[in-house]
Amino acid sequence: MRNKKQISDSIMCMTKCSVAASALNLTTWLFGIMGLYIVLFNLLAYIVLGTPVYYFLRKKKLEIQTLAVWLTVNIISISTITCFFLMPSGEPGPHCISPFVLILPVAFILAGILSIFPIRHFCRKAKKKMEFDREIERSLETND
Repeated sequence: MRNKKQISDSIMCMTKCSVAASALNLTTWLFGIMGLYIVLFNLLAYIVLGTPVYYFLRKKKLEIQTLAVWLTVNIISISTITCFFLMPSGEPGPHCISPFVLILPVAFILAGILSIFPIRHFCRKAKKKMEFDREIERSLETND
């Protein structure tokens, strides 16, 4: 039962991190409907990549958790976004480089760098919550 609670706490922590990271991404605010895709992309990246890393490192120091989640999520997501925008089209003929090809990866890199702050904040809060729940569980076991 405790593992299920810790897993759900880890998922909630990463969900909050993804929303905060999306709010820090400038392209979320500038491009309207694309912002929805950025939020969904971050949500998927943080839940699929960040949750297992955070869960397996839940007993390590906060700095190790934060750095591991941050590196895992951002290396994969920034490389995916950069590859997507810099991939040449398969159409024949001359191609021009749009300013968006340069602006969007830079915005994602900047948002990725800034995302370490909400990751640290929410990891700290989740860790304190897990420790508090563990203390309550221990006190209930000793009272029985």
